[in-house]
Amino acid sequence: MKLDCVRKTISAIFRKFGRFVGLHPYYFILFPVLITAIFSVFTFNINSIKNLTKLAFADSGRVFNTKKFIDKTFPFNTSKFFDPTSFTSIPKCVFVMYTKTNGGNMLEKDVLLEISRADELIKNITINEAGREIGYSDLCGRVGEKCFENPIIDILLEIDNIVQKKKRLKYPFDIDPLTYSYKIYSLNFGGVIEDENDLVQTVNAIRLLYFTDESDENKLELIEKWRAAVYNRIRNHRFEHLLCFVDYNWLFEERTSQLLQNLTPMIAALVGFISVFTILTYMSNNWAKSKPVLGVASVVSAGLAVVTSFGFMSVLGTENSKWNITIPFLVLVTEIDDAFVLLACWRTSNPKQKVAKRMEETFAEAGVSITLTSLTNLFSYCIGMMASIPVVRMFCYYSATCVVFTFLYQVTFFGGCMALSGYKEEKQRQSLRLNSENIEEASEDDNPSDEPTMTYFRDNLGKILSLNVVKIIVIIIYFLNLSFGIWGALTINHGIDVTTLYPEESPITKSIKIYYNSFSRYSFPYQVVINTTLDYSDVNVQQSLDKLMNKFERLPYIADSRFTLSWLKYYKEFQNYPVAKYSLRGYNMSVKEDFLDGLRNVFLKFKAA
Repeated sequence: MKLDCVRKTISAIFRKFGRFVGLHPYYFILFPVLITAIFSVFTFNINSIKNLTKLAFADSGRVFNTKKFIDKTFPFNTSKFFDPTSFTSIPKCVFVMYTKTNGGNMLEKDVLLEISRADELIKNITINEAGREIGYSDLCGRVGEKCFENPIIDILLEIDNIVQKKKRLKYPFDIDPLTYSYKIYSLNFGGVIEDENDLVQTVNAIRLLYFTDESDENKLELIEKWRAAVYNRIRNHRFEHLLCFVDYNWLFEERTSQLLQNLTPMIAALVGFISVFTILTYMSNNWAKSKPVLGVASVVSAGLAVVTSFGFMSVLGTENSKWNITIPFLVLVTEIDDAFVLLACWRTSNPKQKVAKRMEETFAEAGVSITLTSLTNLFSYCIGMMASIPVVRMFCYYSATCVVFTFLYQVTFFGGCMALSGYKEEKQRQSLRLNSENIEEASEDDNPSDEPTMTYFRDNLGKILSLNVVKIIVIIIYFLNLSFGIWGALTINHGIDVTTLYPEESPITKSIKIYYNSFSRYSFPYQVVINTTLDYSDVNVQQSLDKLMNKFERLPYIADSRFTLSWLKYYKEFQNYPVAKYSLRGYNMSVKEDFLDGLRNVFLKFKAA
């Protein structure tokens, strides 16, 4: 018993629908065009997200939930207290890297003086907003009442002492054991060689960072404008002793925006190419059967569907990413195959029948095929909608909508155009039959199976594929292809070597190499959060925490215990200092109340602590 009730039901529905389209083609052409005209107005108000960081990082899942917990539990206001070690996402900062023109140690007087001038140059760059000059001092992340300052700027006041090594700098950071004031020199120094006491000997690269106040959302747009102004100014500035490299992330975003802008005019080129291709493939050996206009109609149908889809998503308020500019390319080259299926079924229908009857047969035969292919594409994108990465999810939202509208427009707009073309073909045939001199030609035209391309696939390629030898070869090729695919999937290298994305001499590639070669040694602080209430005055708890930290410190790529920053670690060290023995006199550190009072009223009174 054949279980084809679904196929028969769909075929019956399309049969009735095809007849209706054949009888009233103008309605099915004008109504989709009207719908597109209405929705096209809303395409100008699409909510596009430009923040690459927001688009590329997951907004659900374990990592996101952990980040959300940390941001809520350990917040810091960048307008009052800025901490460069506590970020949970890439900050909106300006960072510029410098190397010596001829390479080598940068701890030379002329080089450091030019670094100081570069710092002043960046701080003095302003943008004009509503008649007001806005610079770094208006947008900076603050530590107390002052803007965040690069640690090396203060020491540049003692350039001679640094060059002569009378003033020694400790790398990666230097903490005063009495005042707990600290300088994180790894923020500025790269490619460092130090001695056994962690004192800097040579520096091959210097980085200047300018962190901004991200706590005020009203400043975010101004920050982006100021960053662009700084990078455009500084990379075009002529330095005497320095080579300048700006933030490769910003360069990457800028380059990506340029590439996507360059893609926009290419859509017109694609439309032209696909139109020519469909016109040629819709031609036949008989002018009455040739459908060059339908080739253009299939492309127009896909174009109307894309415009309608974007307008519809704008009405729903769905966020868009600039990467969705690639969707028209995808739709135009994959979704017009429905039109080829419809036309092939039309050509196999009986040309002696009326247009409405031929539309019945065409839609009944093609309806199941185009429905299944459209549903397959739709389900694929629906699965992608569940992705935790916003840019993937947005792409699938818009692509799925385009698939739906493309299907609807193929069976309405393109169906109406095909019916009109059928009426034109019918008139041409009637004209031929009225000409007594062309009766023989007319009878030949009535043969539905004389299409050259269809004849070739049926009579030539079909016979070749039916040979036993060819069948075996095809099966062998299939399994070889499958084997290579499985092998490739199992041996695929995860991640992207970003240095291979752009040419060797590209500013992006140079910036990436400088960063990873010079500043990746102490690039990211790993944070350990204990989300359980503990009695930290208990010696056993302190010992268990020490064991936990020792496990982390023994992991690969983790710096040793000297570079572990922990309030408990420094609070315990503070208790051994002479000043602490006087300040904490009368406190019993094994008693919870005394432990907390000493923490609040003594240790935390030091500003750095």
